[in-house]
Amino acid sequence: MNILLADDHDLFRDAIELLLKRDLKASNIDHADSYASVRDNLEQNKQDLVLLDYQMPGMKGIDSIRDLIQIQETPFIILSGFVDKPLIQKLFESDVNGVIPKTIAGETLGSAIELVLKGGKYIPDILLNEDQHDDFKRNNSPKLTQRESDVLHMLVEGMSNKEIARGLNLEESTVKLHIRALCSKLDSKNRTGVVVSAFKLGLISINS
Repeated sequence: MNILLADDHDLFRDAIELLLKRDLKASNIDHADSYASVRDNLEQNKQDLVLLDYQMPGMKGIDSIRDLIQIQETPFIILSGFVDKPLIQKLFESDVNGVIPKTIAGETLGSAIELVLKGGKYIPDILLNEDQHDDFKRNNSPKLTQRESDVLHMLVEGMSNKEIARGLNLEESTVKLHIRALCSKLDSKNRTGVVVSAFKLGLISINS
């Protein structure tokens, strides 16, 4: 497994590397400490996972992350010492596969990375803790058809359109129509945005 670990704080990077080697048996871990070095690495090496610090020298927020994702189609997990709901939602709309606060426990970090490697998405608790907005959820959650709900739950599992079609015995073109309908109902630009919005509105839970 090839992993690019990008963070400009040596102690934090070393701690994450130890965890990756211990829990995920990762043997090939590249290091980067700036936007430029991440870009150079992705242009020269195939990575199975990128762990990327949101605030490194040369990084210009969401735009830099979008640029890096364009270079190589591989799972991206964003590491950040500061996270809030608007930032997390923007990151997921940029097609990242997970957002992990640097305050997260080591055991949880390992589980989050494993989830992403299996095709899922790791969404931090801060985005899911919406209990204080129960009235908003109840009054504003869109009504989904049973088939749209089925497709939504499969999206949460990280399934591709082809896998969803096979699982529901549908044509792939029909699955695309359902995803388009979900994007419209949940006011989202893509399948990742659909999943994030569904969590926020309480249409699915973290244990779905």
